[in-house]
Amino acid sequence: MSFSSPKYKITRGTKGWQKRIRGQVEWIASFKEAPTPADVDRIYEERLALPDGDPRKIRLSKPKQGVNYELEAVAKFLERTLARIDALETKVMELQKDVRDVQRVKWDR
Repeated sequence: MSFSSPKYKITRGTKGWQKRIRGQVEWIASFKEAPTPADVDRIYEERLALPDGDPRKIRLSKPKQGVNYELEAVAKFLERTLARIDALETKVMELQKDVRDVQRVKWDR
Protein backbone atom coordinates (compact mmCIF):
# COMPACT_ATOMS: atom_id res chain seq x y z
CA MET A 1 0.00 0.00 0.00
CA SER A 2 1.30 3.46 -0.87
CA PHE A 3 2.09 6.07 1.77
CA SER A 4 0.26 8.97 0.08
CA SER A 5 -2.86 9.40 -1.98
CA PRO A 6 -2.34 9.72 -5.74
CA LYS A 7 -4.34 12.90 -6.36
CA TYR A 8 -3.85 15.19 -3.34
CA LYS A 9 -0.72 13.66 -1.79
CA ILE A 10 -2.42 13.02 1.54
CA THR A 11 0.04 11.14 3.74
CA ARG A 12 -0.55 8.05 5.79
CA GLY A 13 -0.09 8.61 9.52
CA THR A 14 -0.07 6.12 12.38
CA LYS A 15 -3.85 6.16 12.91
CA GLY A 16 -5.18 7.66 9.71
CA TRP A 17 -4.72 10.01 6.81
CA GLN A 18 -3.28 13.51 7.32
CA LYS A 19 -2.43 16.51 5.16
CA ARG A 20 -0.34 19.56 6.00
CA ILE A 21 -2.38 22.71 5.29
CA ARG A 22 -1.02 26.21 6.08
CA GLY A 23 1.75 24.61 8.11
CA GLN A 24 -0.65 22.66 10.33
CA VAL A 25 -1.39 18.94 10.18
CA GLU A 26 -5.06 18.45 9.29
CA TRP A 27 -6.75 15.13 10.09
CA ILE A 28 -8.56 13.85 7.00
CA ALA A 29 -9.88 10.37 7.78
CA SER A 30 -9.20 7.21 9.73
CA PHE A 31 -8.10 3.96 8.13
CA LYS A 32 -11.51 2.46 8.85
CA GLU A 33 -13.24 5.30 7.03
CA ALA A 34 -10.78 5.35 4.11
CA PRO A 35 -8.81 2.12 3.75
CA THR A 36 -7.30 2.99 0.35
CA PRO A 37 -5.63 6.15 -1.00
CA ALA A 38 -8.43 6.58 -3.56
CA ASP A 39 -10.99 6.56 -0.73
CA VAL A 40 -9.12 9.27 1.16
CA ASP A 41 -9.04 11.44 -1.98
CA ARG A 42 -12.82 11.07 -2.28
CA ILE A 43 -13.35 11.99 1.39
CA TYR A 44 -11.00 14.96 1.05
CA GLU A 45 -13.04 16.27 -1.90
CA GLU A 46 -16.26 15.79 0.07
CA ARG A 47 -14.89 17.73 3.04
CA LEU A 48 -13.69 20.53 0.77
CA ALA A 49 -17.22 20.86 -0.64
CA LEU A 50 -18.96 21.11 2.76
CA PRO A 51 -20.71 24.40 3.58
CA ASP A 52 -18.72 27.05 5.50
CA GLY A 53 -20.64 26.55 8.76
CA ASP A 54 -19.75 22.86 9.04
CA PRO A 55 -16.87 22.24 11.49
CA ARG A 56 -15.64 19.28 9.41
CA LYS A 57 -14.95 21.53 6.40
CA ILE A 58 -11.34 21.73 5.28
CA ARG A 59 -10.27 25.32 4.62
CA LEU A 60 -7.27 25.74 2.37
CA SER A 61 -6.97 29.46 3.06
CA LYS A 62 -7.45 31.38 6.27
CA PRO A 63 -10.94 32.82 6.66
CA LYS A 64 -11.00 36.58 6.29
CA GLN A 65 -11.57 38.21 9.64
CA GLY A 66 -12.17 41.78 8.60
CA VAL A 67 -13.68 44.11 11.12
CA ASN A 68 -16.74 45.99 9.97
CA TYR A 69 -17.01 49.38 11.61
CA GLU A 70 -19.99 51.60 11.14
CA LEU A 71 -19.11 54.94 9.64
CA GLU A 72 -21.00 56.88 12.29
CA ALA A 73 -19.16 55.12 15.11
CA VAL A 74 -15.80 55.91 13.49
CA ALA A 75 -16.82 59.56 13.03
CA LYS A 76 -17.82 59.86 16.71
CA PHE A 77 -14.54 58.28 17.79
CA LEU A 78 -12.56 60.73 15.66
CA GLU A 79 -14.54 63.70 17.00
CA ARG A 80 -13.88 62.63 20.60
CA THR A 81 -10.20 62.14 19.83
CA LEU A 82 -9.92 65.59 18.22
CA ALA A 83 -11.67 67.16 21.21
CA ARG A 84 -9.16 65.49 23.55
CA ILE A 85 -6.26 66.70 21.43
CA ASP A 86 -7.63 70.26 21.47
CA ALA A 87 -8.00 70.12 25.24
CA LEU A 88 -4.43 68.87 25.62
CA GLU A 89 -3.09 71.59 23.32
CA THR A 90 -4.87 74.22 25.40
CA LYS A 91 -3.42 72.73 28.57
CA VAL A 92 0.10 72.71 27.08
CA MET A 93 -0.22 76.35 26.03
CA GLU A 94 -1.31 77.31 29.56
CA LEU A 95 1.63 75.42 31.08
CA GLN A 96 4.06 77.08 28.66
CA LYS A 97 2.68 80.48 29.67
CA ASP A 98 3.13 79.58 33.35
CA VAL A 99 6.73 78.52 32.69
CA ARG A 100 7.46 81.83 30.94
CA ASP A 101 5.95 83.74 33.86
CA VAL A 102 8.14 81.84 36.32
CA GLN A 103 11.22 82.52 34.19
CA ARG A 104 10.40 86.24 34.09
CA VAL A 105 10.07 86.30 37.89
CA LYS A 106 13.48 84.63 38.23
CA TRP A 107 15.12 87.17 35.92
CA ASP A 108 13.44 90.09 37.58
CA ARG A 109 15.03 89.35 40.95
